Amino acid sequence: MANSSVLIGLPKILQFPEFRIERNNRLALESGALKMIRKVRPDWPKADVILLSLGHGEKLSVFDNILLGGYTDDKNQMVLVKVFGDSFDVTSKNDEISLMRLFAHNHLGPRVYASFENGLAFEYIAGKCLDYVLAVDKNVYPLVAKKVGTLHRLMSSYVGQMKQSHASHHVFHTLRNWLMMVPMRLANPANHQRMTEEMPSKATLVNELDELELRTLHFPPSPTGASQLPYEEPKLVFCHNDLNPQNIIYDSISRNVAILHLEYADINFQALEIARHFYTLSGGSSDLAKVGCAEFVPAKEFQMRWCQHYLAAFNHVSLQKVDPLEIERLYQMVQKFALVFMLQEIIWSLIKVEDPTNQRTPSEFDVLGYGIKRYKQYRQAKYNILSMNI
Repeated sequence: MANSSVLIGLPKILQFPEFRIERNNRLALESGALKMIRKVRPDWPKADVILLSLGHGEKLSVFDNILLGGYTDDKNQMVLVKVFGDSFDVTSKNDEISLMRLFAHNHLGPRVYASFENGLAFEYIAGKCLDYVLAVDKNVYPLVAKKVGTLHRLMSSYVGQMKQSHASHHVFHTLRNWLMMVPMRLANPANHQRMTEEMPSKATLVNELDELELRTLHFPPSPTGASQLPYEEPKLVFCHNDLNPQNIIYDSISRNVAILHLEYADINFQALEIARHFYTLSGGSSDLAKVGCAEFVPAKEFQMRWCQHYLAAFNHVSLQKVDPLEIERLYQMVQKFALVFMLQEIIWSLIKVEDPTNQRTPSEFDVLGYGIKRYKQYRQAKYNILSMNI
């Protein structure tokens, strides 16, 4: 995490360490949110504040964060109030607030107004969440790519020099920990049958992870003998780690892009961040019908152009000065890490299918079905990607 010294000089925020918003019922939640909004905007007439429930607000899950917003006559001036789940820890909350302040200082995300015991209040960003059509629009995707490149460059400088000694942070370490949580048997007989018939065994997942780590980090010669660029270590940078379209806001009026929700931000592989973005443009887990469909994965030509705009921002050079070989190298690395992303989603789905903290019912989201689709996509793509026949 960034050293606290980098926060010196940033705009201060209001702090209410003894103020707590109760989550045990709707009335207490809304009353607490309104009180916090009035602390942030004391000039707003109490009777005029319109309160909205956003994201998980209706479920009141003890595990999920709850987001509410309040405004008067102008929705674009809305103040958002985030109430953390009961399992939150103070260190994680403070880290998220520090990151949000740094993001805002660098024009990457919304401003933080205030913190309180179990949450924070922050700026509403006007605009629209990305979808596939918007994300591949020729007027929009360069802005997104540049914003991600700027994020990686600036935020990495705050947390210091990235080295492979940060192994505890990156995805392969995380996935090995996740594999220990994959159940051997599911309690629901129908789920267990689907898992055994349509998903890889735990042993297979271990082998696949070992192979991907070898091929992405140590890069042995291709078994097909296909020509490849000289090897270069994949870069570790400070990543958002959940760069799906729902976390990216585009405002067509200001032509500004903002990045939201920093709960998972940490050091990780540059190419994995980009691969996740490309492979969730279809809507990811929020639109199961499109998951795994080739037509919703951007074509090579688009990905290469996206990488060029990204590298211009990441290297802080003009678009014309980006080395074509660097674009090709990044593109190839992104393809390999796309397999890592798919494997991550497969393992995650197996953990979540009967996880008691998973509040969505199968009718709302078929988490096992999502994993099965990602596994089919993984099998279809693996040979061509690892041999670079793409």
